[in-house]
Amino acid sequence: MERKFRFTIIPVAITFFILILLSYLPVLGAAASPPSTIDDSMKGRCSMTITKYGGDGYTPSNAAPGTLTGTTADAPTGGDPLANVIFTTQKVADLVQEDNALQYKVTSSDFANWAGAGITVGEVYPSATLQALINGKKAGDLQDISNWTGHIDSEPTNANGQTAFSNLDFGLYIVVETDYPSNVTQNALPVLISLPMSNQNGDGWLYQISLYPKNTTALTELDKRILTDHGITKNYAVSIGDTINYEVPFTAIVPAEGLISLTIRDTPDMALNLDPQSVKVYRGHGDGKTELTRDTDYSVTSDGGKLAIDLKSTHLNTLTAGTQDYTVTYTGVLNDQAVMGQKGHTNTVAFDYVKKGDPPTKVTTVNLDDAHPSPKVYTYGIQLSKLGDNGAKLQDVTFTCHRDGQPTMTFYHNLSGAYSPSTAAGAQESLSTNANGQINIRGLAPGTYYLTETKTNTGYQLLKNPVKVEIIPVENSLSGAVTAKVSDKAVTMLDEGGDNTTALVPLTIQNNRGFNMPATGSAGTITMVLLGITLVAGATILLIIWKKKQV
Repeated sequence: MERKFRFTIIPVAITFFILILLSYLPVLGAAASPPSTIDDSMKGRCSMTITKYGGDGYTPSNAAPGTLTGTTADAPTGGDPLANVIFTTQKVADLVQEDNALQYKVTSSDFANWAGAGITVGEVYPSATLQALINGKKAGDLQDISNWTGHIDSEPTNANGQTAFSNLDFGLYIVVETDYPSNVTQNALPVLISLPMSNQNGDGWLYQISLYPKNTTALTELDKRILTDHGITKNYAVSIGDTINYEVPFTAIVPAEGLISLTIRDTPDMALNLDPQSVKVYRGHGDGKTELTRDTDYSVTSDGGKLAIDLKSTHLNTLTAGTQDYTVTYTGVLNDQAVMGQKGHTNTVAFDYVKKGDPPTKVTTVNLDDAHPSPKVYTYGIQLSKLGDNGAKLQDVTFTCHRDGQPTMTFYHNLSGAYSPSTAAGAQESLSTNANGQINIRGLAPGTYYLTETKTNTGYQLLKNPVKVEIIPVENSLSGAVTAKVSDKAVTMLDEGGDNTTALVPLTIQNNRGFNMPATGSAGTITMVLLGITLVAGATILLIIWKKKQV
């Protein structure tokens, strides 16, 4: 009896052992199926929670590049949460038990069409076959998933980098990153997820999956400054007509898909004229930069004073994912629309780009920020008042002006009646007081100037010496502040209202009439001459008569 029982239990034990082995057959995303049975009550209650991380070169240590699945306890360290990322998922197959293994029956015609020959709707495939389809694929290869029937788009990831898909049925899902911030240079790889999925220990099923895809991110940077003989500055004072040398260094992000367009734009105010012919574009920064070829690598357009530099596709297609440094240089001239004083003039710069795969209307723009403000250009003026006796305003008194150590300046007399420095045809040296006895000189850089009176009104004497005027920058000022002296004495500069402070140097010249000397060639002079001649002639005649009588 004992022997019979021993032979009866052996087949039972073997059968039980085989069933245990079958429970360990592979399932996609795990080394082996767990021994427990799938809980059918969880059908339609599965979920995927995605926590998005990014960083320069960030790769989770316990994950293949781009993906990690498991519980929240498996969260990687070292990355930064990444907001505003959107994922799209699509169920592509049902779970089936076939040939004593968990396999996948394709249900999505869109997936089958994308996969191409060898994949047919309704056919059953092992995990390795389907996994091979996405190996080496990038998100850009599956952007069309947004048009697949039955796809689900996630909400953008929040500040903690999280978003989720919930109430999912059992099956095989493909997950693709379909939108991401502009600072992403390498996005997450597509991944196939089985719901449910065996845990990493192979001893249970996961119905709530946690994924930790990663991105490589980078920072854009944009600056603008003015190059001078003394170095680089953000605040520069010039005369009207002077040339300003601008430099715009920036760092652009090149996403994995590449760029359709990249454009640098400069928008000046009305007092700055930018020269499109002066534009040069360099790849890189500093001494190591190399100049690009105009009309081959980039083009330049000017519209209404605005400057646009477009990098051409022939150049953009040579770029690899990551960041790329550029330097753009060009010149501008301050014109006679300039305001005087500390208000100054700026021209804002920005660059924008469109990623491949995005519609042309989806433009990412990078502007100057508080850490890299737009530079300002300043200029100043002199308000000369010429007064006579009792404060009378003297019109048509003329002066010339020259800067210390330089020849006499020439000026343009504009419609407002002011004089602005100019070397153009028709510019004149002579400055003449108006009906109010004033000469308004607008658009002078800091420096020492001398005003020489060349003609005055009748009865007044010319000034013996030129009048010295100094416009002096305030040391270390970042606001264009200046002080002034007239004939070596400090004066308070005039404002032009609002924030146009320290704008004009006040200069008042008052003359009194000199001695009343008859003018050369006047009637009085002729009368005196005739009278003198008559007296001399009469005296001569009398002398002759007297001498005759003596004889």
